[in-house]
Amino acid sequence: VLRKLVQRRRQVKDMLKTESDQVKKQQLDIRQQALKLTANSMYGCLGFSSSRFFAKPLAQLITSQGREILQSTADLVEANLGLDVIYGDTDSIMISTGLTDLQKAKQIGMLVKKEVNKKYKLLEIELDGVYKTMLLLKKKKYAALKVEEKNGEISTQMELKGLDIVRRDWSILSKGQKSSLAVALCADRCHVAGAARC
Repeated sequence: VLRKLVQRRRQVKDMLKTESDQVKKQQLDIRQQALKLTANSMYGCLGFSSSRFFAKPLAQLITSQGREILQSTADLVEANLGLDVIYGDTDSIMISTGLTDLQKAKQIGMLVKKEVNKKYKLLEIELDGVYKTMLLLKKKKYAALKVEEKNGEISTQMELKGLDIVRRDWSILSKGQKSSLAVALCADRCHVAGAARC
């Protein structure tokens, strides 16, 4: 079952690369995310004691393998490629390139992707983005300025993960103040960092 989900997700991601229609592209992205979520939920079924598929040793093996792969990936990036891994969690690593050139940072990200993907058969990392600055607060909580290029124009967009700013149960005023603070803390720094995610 898992193998079929992974293979189907790869097919959808390949379709996504060649699709030019934005609506269809968005639909394909939703589909590949759903396939990823379904595959990942298999772990939850194995680890949940009330599940009919409960198998604690298998759930422990999956988390152990995940930690091992993450550590191995970080070691490969640092030892073989000479880059600094500044963050790693569950399914991603973030690398400081020390660069200010977007294209060079993307090239390094693609090199990391190529080297890591060579190592694994059923696991694949992607370059999620290039960030100008990042405020890492703690595990799964950060604010970052994502750098993107469209039609030759470079722009930045604030990305918030796991912060109170993105919670729905906080007031608009509170969200606004914290969002302004995150933007101020991330604005106008001088280096570019790349992030790769499985």
